[in-house]
Amino acid sequence: MSGASAVALLALIAIAALVFAWRADDRVRSSERELVRRQQDSALQVTEGTLVASYNRGMRVLTEAGGVKTTVVEQAMQRAPVFALEDAREAREFGRWVEEHFAQIKVAAEATTRTGKLVNIGQYSVGPLRYLRFNYTTGDAAGQNLTSKATLRACAWIRAQYPGIRDFYLEANLATGLYGHEDGYHDGHGQGGFILTLTNTGGGACSAGGAGAAGAGVNIDGGA
Repeated sequence: MSGASAVALLALIAIAALVFAWRADDRVRSSERELVRRQQDSALQVTEGTLVASYNRGMRVLTEAGGVKTTVVEQAMQRAPVFALEDAREAREFGRWVEEHFAQIKVAAEATTRTGKLVNIGQYSVGPLRYLRFNYTTGDAAGQNLTSKATLRACAWIRAQYPGIRDFYLEANLATGLYGHEDGYHDGHGQGGFILTLTNTGGGACSAGGAGAAGAGVNIDGGA
C-alpha cells in the first residue's frame, strides 16, 4: 500500500470515528432530555387515572374561582415506632431516657440521610408501651423512605443502648400517613398550612360560584 493510500485510509477511519462519536453523543443527549421529561411528568404518571381526573377538576375549579393563596406554616414527616417495656413505670423511665439522649438519637438518625433532619420526638404512653413520634424535615423530598431508614437506624441505636426493651415495631400507625388519627389534625403529616380560596365575583363562568373568600387549614402529605 502506497503512502497516499495509507493516509487516505487513516483519514476515512478518523472521519468514521468522528461520525460515530457525534451520533453517540447525540443519543446520550436525547436520552437525557427524555429522562428529564419523564421526571417532570412522573408525579402524575405514577398515580391512578381517576386521581389524575380529580386533580384536573380541582385545579380547574380553583383557577376559574380566582385562584388560591397558600401559606405553609410547618413541615414534619413522621415515623412512629413503639417500644414494649416491662411495665408502665419502666415505659415512663424509658421516655425520660429518650429525652436525655435526644442529641445522640438525632446523630444516629441523620447519619443515613443528607436532607432529612430530626426536629423532635413526641411521646405517648399506653401501659408498658411507649410510642415515639419522630418528626423530620425532609427538604424537597417527600421523605417517606428516608424517614423510615433514619428511624430504623435510630431505633437500632436505642435498642443497643437501653437494656430494658422487650420488643419494638418500626411503625405503630401513629404517623398518620395512611391511617386517620387525631394527631394528624393538629400535628400534621408532611406540609402543614392554610389555603385561602379566592372566589370569582363575576358569577356564571365560575364553577365554584359565589363571592368572597374561604380559608381552610390543611395537611399536605409529602415534601415541598
